[in-house]
Amino acid sequence: MAERRGTVLLVDDDDMFRFAAEQMLRELGFDVTAVGSGASAIEAYRELSGRVRMVLLDLQMPHMDGERTFFRLQELDPQVPVLLCSGFSAEPQAEKLQDAGALGFLHKPFEMASLGVHVDRALRRHRRRQRSTP
Repeated sequence: MAERRGTVLLVDDDDMFRFAAEQMLRELGFDVTAVGSGASAIEAYRELSGRVRMVLLDLQMPHMDGERTFFRLQELDPQVPVLLCSGFSAEPQAEKLQDAGALGFLHKPFEMASLGVHVDRALRRHRRRQRSTP
């Protein structure tokens, strides 16, 4: 199990889901900053400057979808640790973003145990990448 502390930036346009996921992440031991749009995610990531342990990013959002948000976050921080999620069939999009550096994909809805497993796996991947990057 990865160390569960620090801030997770939760990005999802569905208020009910965002509230539930925020509660799960808090129970797993994280501080959470929850936002409802891609534009808000970019702003929050800037404001949190270096304190975000991981971003949990929904792929299907209006205006600025998860893919555009992911690439904008990468412009701010090429090593941004992002775990993708979606309630829709987003496998090709998720695969493309994982090839571009996302740490994994979690299908919604999910239970806390599954969230914990995926978060731990994503944090381990991120730690390995940081060690292998000069």
